[in-house]
Amino acid sequence: MIVSSTLYGIIRFELELTNEQTLRLGKANYSNDAISQFENDRAYSTNNLPLHRLLLFSGKFNVTVEGIFNGMKMKETFTVFKTTSRQLACIQKQTYPKGTYTSIQNGKYYYINSTGKTFPRKQVFFEDDTNKSISVCEQIVFSSCVGRRINLTSEEYVKFDNLSIFYNRTKTIKDFGEYEIEGGQISMCIPETYPQLSPSDSLVIQTYLTWVCVALSLVFLFLVIQTYVLFPELRTLPGKNLLSLSMSLFLVQLLWLIPERWYPPTLCYIVAVIKHYLFLVSFVSMAIIAWYTHSVFASKEVQRRRPEKKNIYKYSAIVWGLPAMFVLVCAVVDQKDIYAVYVNELWCLFDNVQAQKYLFVLPVGVILLFNIIFFGLTVFRIQRVHSGTRLVHPDQSHRTMLWIYLKISALMGFGWLFGFINLLAGKSTLVFSYLFVIFASIQGVYIGLAFVVKKHIWQMYKKLLRKNPERFKLEVSSKLLESLKTCKETTL
Repeated sequence: MIVSSTLYGIIRFELELTNEQTLRLGKANYSNDAISQFENDRAYSTNNLPLHRLLLFSGKFNVTVEGIFNGMKMKETFTVFKTTSRQLACIQKQTYPKGTYTSIQNGKYYYINSTGKTFPRKQVFFEDDTNKSISVCEQIVFSSCVGRRINLTSEEYVKFDNLSIFYNRTKTIKDFGEYEIEGGQISMCIPETYPQLSPSDSLVIQTYLTWVCVALSLVFLFLVIQTYVLFPELRTLPGKNLLSLSMSLFLVQLLWLIPERWYPPTLCYIVAVIKHYLFLVSFVSMAIIAWYTHSVFASKEVQRRRPEKKNIYKYSAIVWGLPAMFVLVCAVVDQKDIYAVYVNELWCLFDNVQAQKYLFVLPVGVILLFNIIFFGLTVFRIQRVHSGTRLVHPDQSHRTMLWIYLKISALMGFGWLFGFINLLAGKSTLVFSYLFVIFASIQGVYIGLAFVVKKHIWQMYKKLLRKNPERFKLEVSSKLLESLKTCKETTL
């Protein structure tokens, strides 16, 4: 990178290195002391030291450039204050001996007689042999790019005076050297391989802890779903609310466990949309549970069958319909290139931090605030109703109330609050990060413990097994299949 007065510019050149030079420059960057120890070595100083001084300099220096630009002869001195070097790779290299190619315009271009192709000088390399052979490359790319190179349109980036660019799709700044520019066209390397885990022990522990907790949650969620499908007497309005939450949580956690590198690009996009949808369905289900629980304790009359049936369809439309409309709008915005929402080169969910913040974190935060408010109102109602009972049996009443509050809170996603606290506390605090990983991942575990691992549930299983043990497995499978086919009609 060079500067003249207040103007920045780029001078790009390519070097063809010998094997020795390639080996030496491929080592770690030399410090000034490391370079100076070779200055007395005539062979090294002649062949390699100038390269190190050019590419690994520590202070700025001046360079004079002469040439003809736009038909005018120019000679100007520039100050070089930064250099960036990257190794290039030759794609489809072919070697041609003298007589099989023709030099055009004093070596500016080379015409290959057998193929009829013409290559510019920068794509031609002279072999060190007596036949004056040349090698040509169909394409020269950065060898460090493990993935694909994409060309950016002028709408996809903003270039600053210091030659860094702001990449609109990922909302990140790429410094000079992190992108390629040729003929005014800017291109970037998009990796197709997933980055390795950070060597940080904390991140590795959190990753494995998430897998273990989610796996346990899936086991308990499956048990909840199976239980509420098998026994119709459990499928009251609250039971269907619980079944809806359990199904959406089970599906999204199952997708979360599947390694994303297994997905091809199209399937990765579909999975991202489905994950977003199921997460929102889960949280809307929690909000419905918070609302319904409060309404039960606030109402002084027992609900009749007819209004309850109407509530089933109303809640079903809210739980499954609202997230569907929201995600549909997000997908349309993404497909129309209005804003990048889903999928980047790293994972099958959101494209950038802004999309994750405003289309997931913000809605989830609003729902959690809603749940906190109605949980507090519910606790207030329960305390008023049971104030007399607490005076008669204080110890038993306290234990009963505590268990009721734990069961209700298990359905409202309060474990995600640790995630918001962790965002506010910053990366320096690991305690809330671990708490978030544990409590958000094992929500299915405490749902199962609160609503299925109970004495009367096991009595129902025993009764079912005694009644028809040889057809138990068939009945479980058929009822689960029937429930999945009609989940949108019976989930609430």
